[in-house]
Amino acid sequence: MKDKMDMQLIRVRHLKDRTLGVLIADGFGFATLELPWRDNMMFLSCIPVGRYKCRIKNSPKFGECIEVLDVEGRTDILIHHGNWPKNTVGCILIGEKFSDLDNDKLPEVSNSKKALTAIVAMCKQNPENLVLEIS
Repeated sequence: MKDKMDMQLIRVRHLKDRTLGVLIADGFGFATLELPWRDNMMFLSCIPVGRYKCRIKNSPKFGECIEVLDVEGRTDILIHHGNWPKNTVGCILIGEKFSDLDNDKLPEVSNSKKALTAIVAMCKQNPENLVLEIS
């Protein structure tokens, strides 16, 4: 069992309606999709750059996912499955890769449920010491 699980989310592309990133955990990379930065407004914005403790949470809507804790002015921030910006109200969507799922020439995340299952399994190696750093 590991003593700590560090995850790093590097935001790499900012578009009008979405923020794309790469989440690195335990040597694996995942694609992420968040809402754009809108001054940390609840339900409308991605969360601020920073370092956050996390925990595994069983969500009635998404099943096992990862909750990002102590986000100033925000609650119930999750890393959960979903493909499009319409699938999030301020949370982080995770997928295996970027794909244009709806032929609109914009990237979404694909294989999201599979990616979520994988990241949750990694986090279960030490669920007491989960940390997410966003840059």
